[in-house]
Amino acid sequence: MKSADLRELIERMAGLSLSALRESLPNIAARRSGPEWMDRFRAAQATFEGEPEAFWAETLIRFAEGDRAFLHSQEFCLAYAEAQNKRGAALYKAGKRESHAAKAYFRAAKAYEALGRAKDARKALKNRGGILAIAGLNQGRLDYLDQAIRSYESCLAATNETAEPVLWAELQADLGYALRSKGLIDNDRASLLKAARAFEHAARLTDNNGASAALWSRAKNSLGATLSKIGELDSDPAPIVKAIAAYHDALSARPIAELPNQWLNSWTNIMQAEFLLAKLTRDAKRLRRAHDGFLVRLKEAQDVKFAREQTGHTYRQLAANAQLLGEMERAPDDLRAALSFYDRALASFSALGMPYAAAQMHAHRAVAEFRLGTIASDPGIIAKALTAHLQTEDRFSRRDQPYLWAHWHQTHGTMCKTLARFGQSAQHLQKARASFERALEEYRREIYPQQWAETTASLCQTLLRIAVTPEDWRHLSNVADDLIETVHSLALIGLNRAQQRSLLRTLQGIGDLSALAHIRLGEPHRAFEALTTARAVGSDLAFRLASGKRDDNALPDSEPFRRWQSLQIAVERQLRDSLNQAGKSQPVAAERLEELRAAYQELMTSLKASGALERERMDVPAFAQTLSTASAAAVIFASENGGGILIVTPGATAIPASAAIELPQLTSGRLEALLNGEGKQKGGWLAAYDRYRTQSSSWDEAVVERAVATWNSEIESLLPQLWDLVMSPLAAWLEREAPDVDAVHLMVPGLMSMLPLHAARPAQSEAPYFAERWAVSYLPSPRALMTRPALGRHRERSLLAITDPAGDIGADVNPAWPFFAAPHRRTVQGRAPDVAAALAGAGDVSHVSFFCHGIWEGSDPDFSHLVMADGSQLSAQDLAAIDLRHVDLALLGACETALIGTRGTPDEFTGLPVALLQAGVRCVAASQWLVDAASTYALLHRMMQEHRAGLSPARALQAAQRAFVAGEMDTIEEWPGGSAVLSRLRTLRPLSAPGVDAKGHAGSRTDQSLPPRSAPFFWAAFAVIGRG
Repeated sequence: MKSADLRELIERMAGLSLSALRESLPNIAARRSGPEWMDRFRAAQATFEGEPEAFWAETLIRFAEGDRAFLHSQEFCLAYAEAQNKRGAALYKAGKRESHAAKAYFRAAKAYEALGRAKDARKALKNRGGILAIAGLNQGRLDYLDQAIRSYESCLAATNETAEPVLWAELQADLGYALRSKGLIDNDRASLLKAARAFEHAARLTDNNGASAALWSRAKNSLGATLSKIGELDSDPAPIVKAIAAYHDALSARPIAELPNQWLNSWTNIMQAEFLLAKLTRDAKRLRRAHDGFLVRLKEAQDVKFAREQTGHTYRQLAANAQLLGEMERAPDDLRAALSFYDRALASFSALGMPYAAAQMHAHRAVAEFRLGTIASDPGIIAKALTAHLQTEDRFSRRDQPYLWAHWHQTHGTMCKTLARFGQSAQHLQKARASFERALEEYRREIYPQQWAETTASLCQTLLRIAVTPEDWRHLSNVADDLIETVHSLALIGLNRAQQRSLLRTLQGIGDLSALAHIRLGEPHRAFEALTTARAVGSDLAFRLASGKRDDNALPDSEPFRRWQSLQIAVERQLRDSLNQAGKSQPVAAERLEELRAAYQELMTSLKASGALERERMDVPAFAQTLSTASAAAVIFASENGGGILIVTPGATAIPASAAIELPQLTSGRLEALLNGEGKQKGGWLAAYDRYRTQSSSWDEAVVERAVATWNSEIESLLPQLWDLVMSPLAAWLEREAPDVDAVHLMVPGLMSMLPLHAARPAQSEAPYFAERWAVSYLPSPRALMTRPALGRHRERSLLAITDPAGDIGADVNPAWPFFAAPHRRTVQGRAPDVAAALAGAGDVSHVSFFCHGIWEGSDPDFSHLVMADGSQLSAQDLAAIDLRHVDLALLGACETALIGTRGTPDEFTGLPVALLQAGVRCVAASQWLVDAASTYALLHRMMQEHRAGLSPARALQAAQRAFVAGEMDTIEEWPGGSAVLSRLRTLRPLSAPGVDAKGHAGSRTDQSLPPRSAPFFWAAFAVIGRG
């Protein structure tokens, strides 16, 4: 008998369960009972003395010699259990035999359990669970993780929480690790929630002092990591805020010198949380501070020895942070740093024999390289990244890792779609289409709504670029319409605002390309429905709750909307405070956030049950009935392959709609160039405005005057471009097809609303502006036109005026004040809560007029606000929570009150005007840029004069703007009754306005190079938004 044969036989025997061993031994003994075998087994027993192999040799010898009763003795069962226990440890230590080691521990546990040795059985099961949990995560094996979870659950069932609290806590932490690993691999939210509860149990029974400090720190770290993943899956910052609090708790356990790996793990996880927050909030500055600060801490700790696996995870997170910063700020250096960090992480995981983690690093590195090529517009780098990514395809099994398999195909499709821009477009687009369609085989919308929506949107964009035949356009329209309908339904089922915004980002431009597809198919009515539905998803819920169900002209019950809005505000504010606290390493009030979120979900459940969230369709006939006889609505859209205008008139009560004008030059790329410039350099309208904002805040009057003149030049150079690109075809159609129409409602993509379309005109200086011929109002949503009929004609006109509450403008009379009778006008001053209370209690007021400072929050327009006394803020959220359905017109005589957010959901309107419309106001007059006090006062005064004479708000603003264009406002002396007010007027900004001297008093111009008041700077900023 050869030595190799002997070892193979022993290995085969060791691989048998106790019952199988008993059944197999007679056959083995019969075949191996000769004297030569016995001699070799006796020699082997001596050789393996003290090793588990000696047990198997002894077993066969004793059986072959006739001592068969011992197989059923407790002595044999105990020896079998101990041998399997030793064997499991030896196999695991040898490496790469995790499954065999786990089986050995399992057999040991079963034998111990049969002997009634519960603690030994529990220890063996715990060892089995640990091996399978680690192997399951490293290899992406869900079957291993399921077995690990069952092992830990069996251990917990055999453990008394009161008698053995530390062991029970340790088992809970181990169970949480296995559950979290399963959730990470399969994006299984239920497993992650169970994991979070397990880690909370573990932390509850331990503390940050004494022998259990390391376990407590581990539980807190793991809890934070689990909550972060839940926040990522739900697109919800709230769990991430709780995660940051848990991480900081973990850091308080021990200094770095005592627990270096826990310290590094905590900070790595904090970086992960900051990364996820940046993805949700698009706040690159905060991520930059966190990332750079962590690099400083690492440099200070360079002499500390960390575990190699932990450093691998740290490098992976640093790479992810650098990659996100590079993408958000279009910074190649950050992306190159990301590649370096990925290389270090890859080296660590490869050296440790972690193929699953190494495969992830290969794939992530390829994506980072792809982003670098995209920013650099280098097809060579993109192609190299695509090749590297393709080499990782077989690393993710569809059977074992379906989510990662789908994610790989989604990413690969994105790469192919991007590379198609640089050549071989047809080939790469077909590959992109195939990859997206494969990903959608696993991304089921009910399980992975965010991923499904993102991939479907990418598929739509790909289909648009290859559409040629009617069949192509039909397929595109079907896919796009399905996406719009699904996201609309998801947005109305009770998602919080962060979840809604994340989903809505996937709809950016989808309504536009769906509209183009329907127009190509000769279906303008379907184009209108798809486009308006896609544009209105975010605001639709608020408008519907605000308008409610009513009989005739009666106001609906406002209580559901009031509760909904107040809870939204409370959650958003608590979340913002918590984020600030987390960023400053302060304790986070996570419990309060959870209470508010629970109340919100409860309200949404009740609203859904009441039918308030039932889907209402928006079609052409229903919308056309809301238009007045002399008005039309124009819905403007732009896709990658061109855009157009859908026009609806009051007579459009049958299919097709009144008109569909296709504009091949109106592409999303052309709009992007207008707004942000072309090429790699930041430019365009937004950059020019940013320069104007910066310069106009100077106290140097000369700097301000130059800023105004430069900004006016920017406006005048933009207006002919808007005319040629959009407004000229619309004007020509109106002149030709609808000569009786004198008012137009414009519905545009969100960021396009920052452009003064109403002031567009041909390049010839004597040509009229669009707003001179047609009164213009902007609509954030079709439903904004359908919320309620006008109430003003059925009651006495009345005014609530809020004038210079901060006391630094110099105005003591509101521009709307003279046009209301003394018994029906009143003023209110004070801090924001006082003004909000006055608005809430003014149930008989038909008009509200603010003349004050306005502050625009571009990153989160819900927090844009009007400045009240003592610097207090009346925000968009505050206004939306007040019942203002009795108000026909709100004047926002302040800076930047019409501006929306520059990131988040670019197709949606947000900010102060929409907040007022959602609160029930019929229409709002607001400004698109920084304005000066004198011209604002004069414009709104003239507007209210015309409105008092019977004109609608849009037509009244048109009349006031015509007066400016005609030169009637070029000097104060030519403005009847204005000089007394303007002599006391200072500016809305901390500077002297054109026409006002450095001391803040009216007087002659200090610089004759300033444009006259007929220039668009002075009047074109203001627009009517809503049912004007």
